[in-house]
Amino acid sequence: MVGNEDKETLDKLRPILETMGKNIFVCGSSGKGQIAKMCNNMALAIQMASISEAMYLGEKAGIDLKVIVIFG
Repeated sequence: MVGNEDKETLDKLRPILETMGKNIFVCGSSGKGQIAKMCNNMALAIQMASISEAMYLGEKAGIDLKVIVIFG
């Protein structure tokens, strides 16, 4: 995820960006790539926390974690 509105600069930087990852997403102006990555990380963190809570609840209720993982 990168923020840059100048196509010429982005074309010059593309070889460097491609060494870091194969998918390059232009998110708008400078700084927008960082904001998009922060939003993505926040969504993933919330998802991991909710899965952990669900597994904990199921385990405390006496359900085998293997069952929760398979059917959850």
